[in-house]
Amino acid sequence: MVQDEVRFNLWLKLLLIFLVISLVPLLITSFINISLTGTILRHQQIEDEQARLQDTVSDINRFLGTLAEDILLVSHSTAMHYVATDIHDKDWIGLQQSRQVLEAEFENLMENRNFSNASIYERVRFLDTEGFELVRVDNVNGQATIVTTYNFRRSEDYFARALDLTQDELYVSSVSLVKEYGRIQEPHNPVMHYSTPIYIGDELLGVLVTDVRAEGFLDLVSANLPTKTTAFLVDQDGYYLSHPDPTYRFGAELGQDYNLNNDYPTLAQALTQHEHGTLEIGEDLAVFQTIIPPGQADFHWGVFSIRPTDAILSPVRQQEATLALAFVLVGTLAIAIAFYFARSVSRPVVELTRISTLIAEGDLSQRVHNNRKDEIGVLARSFNSMAQQMGVLVDHLEERVNARTRDLQLAAEVSKQITTILDIDTLLQRLVLATAQAFDLHAVSIYLIDGDGKLAIRASANAQDGPLEIELSNPRSVAKRAAQTREAVLESVVDFTEVGHELAIPMLLGRHLLGVLSLQARELSHFDDDAMRVFKTLAEQLTIAVRNAQLFANAQASKRAAEMSSAAKSVFLANMSHELRTPLNAILGFTQLLNRDSTITADQREKLDIITNNSEHLLQLINDVLEMSKIEAGRVSLNLNSFDLYTMLYHLEQTLRARAEAKGLQFKVVRAPQLPRYVEADERKLRQVIINLIGNAIKFTKQGEITFMIQPHGDEYIRFEVKDTGPGIATTDMDRIFQPFSQTMSGQQLREGAGLGLAISREYVHLMGGQIGVQSIIGKGATFRVDIRVRVLNIAQIPPKTPQRRVVGLAAGQPAPKIMIVEDKWESRKLLQELLTPVGFILQAAIHGQDALKLLATWQPDLILMDMRMPVMDGYEATRIIKRSYPQIKIIAVTSSAFEHELSEILAVGCDDYVSKPFQESQLFDKIHTHLQVRFVYQSMEDIQAEPDIHLTPTDLEDLPLEWIDGLYKIAMTAQSGESLRWIEQIASLNPTLASALADLVKQYRFDTIMHLTHRSNEGN
Repeated sequence: MVQDEVRFNLWLKLLLIFLVISLVPLLITSFINISLTGTILRHQQIEDEQARLQDTVSDINRFLGTLAEDILLVSHSTAMHYVATDIHDKDWIGLQQSRQVLEAEFENLMENRNFSNASIYERVRFLDTEGFELVRVDNVNGQATIVTTYNFRRSEDYFARALDLTQDELYVSSVSLVKEYGRIQEPHNPVMHYSTPIYIGDELLGVLVTDVRAEGFLDLVSANLPTKTTAFLVDQDGYYLSHPDPTYRFGAELGQDYNLNNDYPTLAQALTQHEHGTLEIGEDLAVFQTIIPPGQADFHWGVFSIRPTDAILSPVRQQEATLALAFVLVGTLAIAIAFYFARSVSRPVVELTRISTLIAEGDLSQRVHNNRKDEIGVLARSFNSMAQQMGVLVDHLEERVNARTRDLQLAAEVSKQITTILDIDTLLQRLVLATAQAFDLHAVSIYLIDGDGKLAIRASANAQDGPLEIELSNPRSVAKRAAQTREAVLESVVDFTEVGHELAIPMLLGRHLLGVLSLQARELSHFDDDAMRVFKTLAEQLTIAVRNAQLFANAQASKRAAEMSSAAKSVFLANMSHELRTPLNAILGFTQLLNRDSTITADQREKLDIITNNSEHLLQLINDVLEMSKIEAGRVSLNLNSFDLYTMLYHLEQTLRARAEAKGLQFKVVRAPQLPRYVEADERKLRQVIINLIGNAIKFTKQGEITFMIQPHGDEYIRFEVKDTGPGIATTDMDRIFQPFSQTMSGQQLREGAGLGLAISREYVHLMGGQIGVQSIIGKGATFRVDIRVRVLNIAQIPPKTPQRRVVGLAAGQPAPKIMIVEDKWESRKLLQELLTPVGFILQAAIHGQDALKLLATWQPDLILMDMRMPVMDGYEATRIIKRSYPQIKIIAVTSSAFEHELSEILAVGCDDYVSKPFQESQLFDKIHTHLQVRFVYQSMEDIQAEPDIHLTPTDLEDLPLEWIDGLYKIAMTAQSGESLRWIEQIASLNPTLASALADLVKQYRFDTIMHLTHRSNEGN
């Protein structure tokens, strides 16, 4: 019974498979064929209808274009010219004759333009400028008839719109119904009005109007329609101009609600959004297209046709029936063939199934008796051979599977123990112990390559006794051969009381040998093929773990070395900063004091300026080195502030122009008029970048000019370009110029600077979210381009500037504050005493922290100026002690440090504030004022003036020659300050006061104001 059921199931499955293989492709092919045919026919019908609709649109446009050509031809006719000339010359006698000629011209036009054997013109008229019908010819019952009327048409749209046109321009109205005496004429007579103005020279003499019968082109819409197709023409408001039902037409004028928006709202929306296309409306398909009449852009028409989908797909239905019949015939034949095929194949397969069932139940003696020569016979013989081999292997299979499963689990457990260990000694010792115990091995050893390139034992263990104490020595011969051959070596050895076996596996990373894993066992069965694969996998994992541990150890060593180097570098730079800034503080401080002396001569002041400039240059070099150190340590941050960009550029121009002109170079500044004035950015870093770039240009350029251009770049960036005529930069130096302490050949020859300016500039620019680049041609100069991200502000967002003043004394009505100076350097103490004593402070001095503590026992100041690096007791320790006993005393650190972490430490030990050497006197007085609330007497500094408030109007320029105003306007458009100042020099000879005010505007980069003044003045002239 079971066998019969198997035979039936197999026969049924084979039958079904064959039918599926034969019929499914046929079914799919038929379905695809029908679908593709339907799609193709549908597309073909749509394309045919679109082509027909396009022809209709072309016919309408051609019809309307002919009408436009007619009226233009008549407007240029001789008769029209005579009438226009007589009107222009006011020759009323000649006008009567000219009217007759023009009436004949109108009659000829009406007789020669026919459609369906009838004139397409309702009437042709010429109206004078008041709208009076001067000449009129009407179509009366198909005959051109001259009509004498006294009608005024000034209120008609076609007359009023034509008055605004120029010669040869047309106004074309939409379709409307003819009205007589305010009523629509019966039967309805739709017309369009074509009108054009008539000129003699520039004088308008009248309007030529033609009333066109719209039936001439409206009937084109329904011509040559396919079966079951309807066509429509609608105006821009959706009212029907052409419709199969005449009662639907001209609803706008007849007050009817027959409208496309009501009947087909989806189609109406599509017409307003597209020029042409197709649209499915229920069971119908609509094809539509937009028409814009020639000479008219104020309105458009829509023409569309609708055809039922069934009419389009009728050929597809016929083909479906034909394919269905073919499918039935082919399917019947396929079933017959499948029945025979399934029956011939199922019988031998059923026999194989019966035998395999008995074998599966444990009877391995069963065999298949089949003498067939085909594939089924080969399968039967192979099946018998397999049954015989299964009888041999089944006895040992379960035992081997259990053993291998255990080995794999042990290997996975050992691997899991070593994956997270990074200390190499712990890793190796853990591995040998776990491997020896897990696999019941006599001993496990690991050899690694030592510093001499030889194998040495790094770890060894015995399964029974634990770790073995083995001295480092040459490896055994088995391990050595494994290392030499890069292959696993298995050999019998006599290293203990009885014969054993050793397996040595090389630990390879690619072709690089890290060491050898040695495994020893008393029984050879420990190293069969399956175990060998497990141990090799274990060796691979050990290799990766050892390499990771070595890399981790190397990384830790490198990190410690880098940290030690960085710490040493920081200490060195801190010491160098202190040693260099302290004497510079004295030099710059005493030059400030000497500049206060009004009795020094000009020659002495010039020498003081030389000392100051060179000292500041040295300070800049020191700052560059320290700044580069901060950049490398990642300690530079962005300090955004709001500022007046024009003012910053003005001061930079004044400073750098003097340096350029001292070398005989031209210095041009070109600023775009649309450059924003108030921005938010890091002003100090931006100023330093500009100074570095222009300073380099001045330094390397021997002759020629330097151009500094500033302009907006996009919505968020400002572009700065510095172009020089210097020696240029070689291609090989392009990658080096932005590297610290790197200089080009020209820089090395000049022997100036430390090669840090461009490196710092690049880091600043990147920090500000910008880009810096350079282009250069050897012998012709270089152009550096910088794009900086800024935020544009208005003047209300800019904080007011505090005027620069010099402290000359203490304000009356307050006690003189007491200040202690703690400084080990005599010159630094002297500087502070010379600076503070004339102001009126009471001073005492100490040479180190311990000396300051002794002085505090008898004299307590209001404020202490504390140096932080001193012998005996430094400022850090002294500040801690003073703040514990005298917390009310304010302490301001006077430090040579330039590192932020040191400044943070100064505040952390208790200092209330700090000033960095070398300091400006105004900075020190500001700190004293902040912490003691002391009031000073100030003297305004003569060399710092508030920017003048310039008020000019266009009337102030009225007396200037027109060519001067025009020239100044053009120069201001280019924002070239140098060219503008040279142009203003001419104005000084005529009006010095005006020239001075204009020059101040140029210096403030107020080119927009100059353009406004000169543009308005130019218009006034």
